[in-house]
Amino acid sequence: GCNELLLFSAAASILKKWNYKLARGSSSTSGKEALGKLTELALTGYALITPDGPRGPLHKMKPGAVIAAKLSQSPLVLCQVKIKSKYTFKKSWDFFEFPLPFSNITLRFSEPEFIDFDSTREMISTKIIQLESKLNCTK
Repeated sequence: GCNELLLFSAAASILKKWNYKLARGSSSTSGKEALGKLTELALTGYALITPDGPRGPLHKMKPGAVIAAKLSQSPLVLCQVKIKSKYTFKKSWDFFEFPLPFSNITLRFSEPEFIDFDSTREMISTKIIQLESKLNCTK
């Protein structure tokens, strides 16, 4: 809803002030441009992505992160986030969670995954299913 959009815009503004570079897009909106920017960012440092995209479905990984890792030959590291005290946007498709002040936040990182540059579409699809399973195993 409108409150979510304001929150996302506020978060984007804060990240920009902290000198983060943002590449916003999805498979349906500016996807090719965002993938190019994401790949470029991965080549110069780190790139972070929400793997289920801005529209979902929830916990269903989209190919963008895997394709960017393949094209940039950068390792792909999964991260699970657990927030102890939070506000959950219940009307949001992804039940977006916003940490409350002084909340404990736990981050769990996977081992790096490397995607072979010569991976076929079928190999990438298989990798996406494997990564999605890892991400969702302890939800």
